[in-house]
Amino acid sequence: MTTILCSCVNRYIIPFIIIFPFFENATLAIFSLLKKLEFTILVNAREDILNTEEILGYL
Repeated sequence: MTTILCSCVNRYIIPFIIIFPFFENATLAIFSLLKKLEFTILVNAREDILNTEEILGYL
């Protein structure tokens, strides 16, 4: 049992502890990019609405 536990700790837990900070930074970077993308989509949608109103004004 102890051998299995040590093997599990060495194989899964320790690498996770070492790699986890990189995952945390990557997760924050991904969320940051998603927020920027969401803002870009909202800005583009607003511009499309304004362009549509402008076109309808000419009709």
